[in-house]
Order: sequence, then structure tokens, then C-alpha cells
Amino acid sequence: MSFFGLFQDDDSELSKLDALVCVVGTDDEVVYSKSTSLQTWLLGYELSDTLILMAEKSVSFLASKKKIEFLKQLESNKNPDVPAIKFLQRDKSDNDKKNFEKVQELLKDSKEGKTLGIFAKDKDFPGAVMEGFKKILGKFETEDMSNPMAYIMASKDESEVSLVKKACQTTIDVFSKHLKEQIMDIIDGDKKIKHSKISEGIENAISDKKYNPNIDTSQVDLCYPAIIQSGGNYKLKFSHQSDKETVHFGAIVCAYGARYKSYCSNIARTFLVNPSEKIQSIYNLLVEAEEHILSQLKEGTKMCDVYSSTVKFVKKENPDLVDKLTKNFGFVMGVEFREASLSLAPNCEAVIKKGMVFNVNIGFQGMFFILKEASHHVR
Repeated sequence: MSFFGLFQDDDSELSKLDALVCVVGTDDEVVYSKSTSLQTWLLGYELSDTLILMAEKSVSFLASKKKIEFLKQLESNKNPDVPAIKFLQRDKSDNDKKNFEKVQELLKDSKEGKTLGIFAKDKDFPGAVMEGFKKILGKFETEDMSNPMAYIMASKDESEVSLVKKACQTTIDVFSKHLKEQIMDIIDGDKKIKHSKISEGIENAISDKKYNPNIDTSQVDLCYPAIIQSGGNYKLKFSHQSDKETVHFGAIVCAYGARYKSYCSNIARTFLVNPSEKIQSIYNLLVEAEEHILSQLKEGTKMCDVYSSTVKFVKKENPDLVDKLTKNFGFVMGVEFREASLSLAPNCEAVIKKGMVFNVNIGFQGMFFILKEASHHVR
């Protein structure tokens, strides 16, 4: 079933709405949001200061003249499931007052005209279009559609999977041709290099044709600043930033991911320098646990069941390590790096669907390392 067909499907969360509104503001520092994700998912582009209104019989865009000229190509779409396309050109002379009166009319004319689906966390986006929308928002009941839309967008079609694979290949190429060689050179040469310096090198390499000759590097950036850690003080979170301490030769943990045309990937690798047998055996257990997770990622399986099954696996092999496991073992990824509502975690009842892409990651907290990560596509 097509996306717009879900508005008529009684089993879909979208059918409970009278309309769905997506507004993207003007904050360039916001990398991930449901509004920008939906735009990219539907259009293949992010359009700032733009409102999309999906009503019962039409899809309307409130945008600048230049953006509307770009969007005009949508009128040639012959898909019978796609409603009529309408355009409202921005008018700064009255701060879009008449445009928002028209938006309000379209909302009230859609089905019962009462309940709007919105993305609650995006309401604080700056920008004139968002400010105008908030002035009429109070006249309707609202439903936060962040989680339902995350589940709808989680299943990727072939073109999306292809973009994720290119992002993954970019990430792997930078690791094998740049990062691995650099880390080995640092170890072999006993060099004093700061974590932050290695991180900066990855940022430069990710868009360097030397490492990625077969891809349009203008479409590549990092999902988050590369994380390099060593010396025993490890934070197994993707919000962590590389510090200015020099690399310590024990366990060196590296994590980063490339985005290609907004689709994400990720990799984490641990370099163990002269590890003890105990450390090596624990690391090997993590590798086996990751393989167990991958074997459980099947269509129809609950995500919490993947988590519990893996905990049982680790408990059987080494019960003393269960309490040190990370709180989740991965998450769905795509246009957004991390979909928090779709995690391999104990309380996530979501069911795995065909086409989902997972970033699988598992580690022991309070110890020396994190397992290598893997992106996995559910076929």
C-alpha cells in the first residue's frame, strides 16, 4: 500500500487523522528531525521554511517562489493514490496572513476538520512559516505522529537501501584505506597523536576522492563527529566527543558513520594492543553476541525479543557480564541516524518489518571496549 493509501486504511494510525502537517524551519544546526526526515523520504530533498499539508483530497505546499518552481514537477505524477497537488506561494507583504487563512480552510475541509497530525518536538523550529503555523495550531486538536511515522518510514524500498549501502561502503572505505592504516602507524611508530586530531582526519577523509573515488563526495558528510577513545575512560554513546588526550596503547575504540544523500551508516571498531587472554575471550563473546543478534533480526520478530534472546545468550556463556551489557543493542536507522522509538531494547514491542535497516551495536559498559558495529538490512 502507498503512503497516501494509509490515510484510508483503518488499521493505520494515519486514518485517525483529519490531516497531517509537516513544517520545516530555518535552523541549520538541526541535523535530524521528523519533519526533515519526512521531506527527504517523500521528496528526496530538505526544503527549509516550508509547510506540507496532507489533507483528504489534496497535498498542499506553502513555500517560496523558487521552491514552488522546483516542486512543480510533482504535478506530472500519475500515481492515482497521490491526491491533487496545490501550491501556496509565500507572501511576505502580509506575513502570509492570507496563506494561513487558506491553510486553515484546507484543514477544516479535510474529513472532520478537527484532528491534525504533527511532529511535537519540531514545534520550536525557528522561521516565519513555523511561527505562522503555530498561530492557527491552537484551533485544532493535535496528535504527535513522530513514532507512527518512524515506523512507516522504517521499511526501506530498493532505492533507499541502495543509498544506505553506498553510505556503508563509504564508511568502510575510509576505515580500510585511512583510519586502520593511521591507527596501525601510530601503534607501530609509538606516536603521540590526540584523539581529536584523528577525529578531524576522518572528517576530512570522508569527502576525499582518494578514499571514495566511485561516489559523489559532495553528497557525503558525517552522521556525527567521529569518536576516538582510549586509556580506559570510555563512553558508549554517540553523543560523546573525542577529547584532546593522546592515544593510549591498550584498547582504542573508533566510531563514525557516513551519510550519503541524507541516508546514514555507522561503524565502530576496537583495536586491542597486546590483550590478555581474558580480554580477548570477552571480546570474542561480544563478537558471538553480535552474530546472535544478526541471526534474530527476522521479519515478524519483536525488537524486545531480540534483546531478551541476546541477554540469555550472554548469560549462558558468562553470567558475570550480563549486568555490564549496554541498555540496548541497536536501533533502526535511515534518514535519521538513530530512531529511538525503534530500538533493540527490553521495552520496545515494535515488530521487525521487511526492508528495515538496523545499526547493531553491543558492548560491555565499565570495561575496556565496545564491539564492532554492523548495519543490517532485513530482506
